[in-house]
Amino acid sequence: MSDDSAKSLDGAISTDVNAITYEVMDWATEALPAHVPADHLKKLKPAAGEHLAAMLTTAYLGIVPVAVDVHGGVDLVYRVADSHSDALPSQLGRNVGNALTVRFVM
Repeated sequence: MSDDSAKSLDGAISTDVNAITYEVMDWATEALPAHVPADHLKKLKPAAGEHLAAMLTTAYLGIVPVAVDVHGGVDLVYRVADSHSDALPSQLGRNVGNALTVRFVM
């Protein structure tokens, strides 16, 4: 291993990593169109990667969004109370209350 490679790994020591399995990603890609109207999903901007961010956020949280932006507001709204996981607030690193809003920024 070169010195440069070793230096680049120094910042990764004791870093948390969240891995999402293929099965969870499959669930998220099926759950989004099953629970969110197609015309709302079409408002996500593929050029900005919002469709990918929506799939990853849904997979990470394990819940589908209850609202998708169609008027220039918050991109996604998730109802944390819908989660079956008591660990979700701690995974997010804070107490988010009953709702989590996601705004994609480029």
